Amino acid sequence: MSGDIDTAVRGPEAYALAHHALDDMQRRQIWPTPLNYELWLHFVANPDGPLGQEIERLLADGSTLTEEISESLAAAYLPRAKLNDQIRDAGVKLNRELASVAHAIKQAQTSNEQYGETLAIASRDLEADVAPVTLKELVENLSAATRQVQQETRSLEQRLSSSSSEVARLREHLEQVRREATTDALTKLANRKAFDEEVARACAD
Repeated sequence: MSGDIDTAVRGPEAYALAHHALDDMQRRQIWPTPLNYELWLHFVANPDGPLGQEIERLLADGSTLTEEISESLAAAYLPRAKLNDQIRDAGVKLNRELASVAHAIKQAQTSNEQYGETLAIASRDLEADVAPVTLKELVENLSAATRQVQQETRSLEQRLSSSSSEVARLREHLEQVRREATTDALTKLANRKAFDEEVARACAD
């Protein structure tokens, strides 16, 4: 339906649709904010659609169309708002993944530094004349430190692999949302937004 709206507001019926939306908003005492106006354009163009049905339900229940409700409706039913919401969520998740990776890298660096200190101590002890018991303890300490570093390395590799998969999933999800935002829900054909993007790319080239 977004494709139909994009076409309608640029066609011969544009002013009639705009007047219809404003008249209906005035009749229902809806504030003519830019967001409400955009919602009402979709509403009057397709009153039986999902957005129209939800607006009718809210008004029938006596709900006041507050800014919060309007934003919620836009996020759920307007392709552009939905896309922005999805991008914001993806950004939050990506930041969380990057923070997790940074923490894993810091842990690995700390473990490597501690391992280096253990090796330095072992090197000094080996240069001295140590008793067999002390030598045994030295070997055990080195073995334990080596296992710790190996474990930290494996954990870091797993964290990086998991983050790479999550980033790939987020990229795929955003691409799907972008396709939905540029495709008419009814005809599955490219809508006006897709056309505008293609024109912009052609002009840039």
